[in-house]
Amino acid sequence: MKYLAHIPTEQFGFISVELEGSAEQAVEAYREVAELMKVRPSNELETKVFNNLIDNYLSGGKIEDGANYWEQMSPAQQGVFQEIKKSFKRMKS
Repeated sequence: MKYLAHIPTEQFGFISVELEGSAEQAVEAYREVAELMKVRPSNELETKVFNNLIDNYLSGGKIEDGANYWEQMSPAQQGVFQEIKKSFKRMKS
C-alpha cells in the first residue's frame, strides 16, 4: 500500500512524504522523519527578552509588535503565553 505522511515543520509548514509498505512501516518512517524535525534548531527568544514580555503582559501592558515576538518564540514559550491568556480569561468569567 501507499501512504502519504505530512510531518509538521513549523506553524503552517510541513514535509510531505510518500511511503510504500505496510502500515507499521509507514508509521515507523513517519516517526523517523518527525524525530529529525525535532533536532533542527528552533526559534526561541532569549530568556531576558521572554521574561520581560511576560512581566509586561502580566502587569496589564500591551505588547507592541506582539506578532513578531510570537514568531520568534519556541513552541514551549508560545505555550506559556497561551496558558497565561487562558488564565486571564478564566479570571474575567
